[in-house]
Amino acid sequence: MTTKAIIEGVFKRQTTGSVLCTACGVLVGVQDDRCYNCGRLNPGLWGFAPVLRALGRDMGFVPFVIGTCVLVYVLTLLASGGNIGMRGAFSFLSPNLEASFLFGASGSVPVFQFGRWWTVLSAG
Repeated sequence: MTTKAIIEGVFKRQTTGSVLCTACGVLVGVQDDRCYNCGRLNPGLWGFAPVLRALGRDMGFVPFVIGTCVLVYVLTLLASGGNIGMRGAFSFLSPNLEASFLFGASGSVPVFQFGRWWTVLSAG
């Protein structure tokens, strides 16, 4: 089976048959107006339910969060300039303190001395 056939099979709209209701997981017809189990309107999502299910239950949330964390890490390294930690195992490739503070580092100094209480909730 070629890659093109796999992509066409995954992203093809289903027009006949049955799919799982997106709300309760019961088998319903693609053209059904309501799920007979939970009452959800258009449980087959116009035949696109298998396509959406192929994206995963998290709808890409986990890769988005990981990608965002990597991007913010790279930005803190760029903000550090040439002052990146290279000593010891625990500080290897770490951003400097100014860049960490700029990007929302948490700890006693930012919270109590600078009043940045939200960093406790937002620091990654």
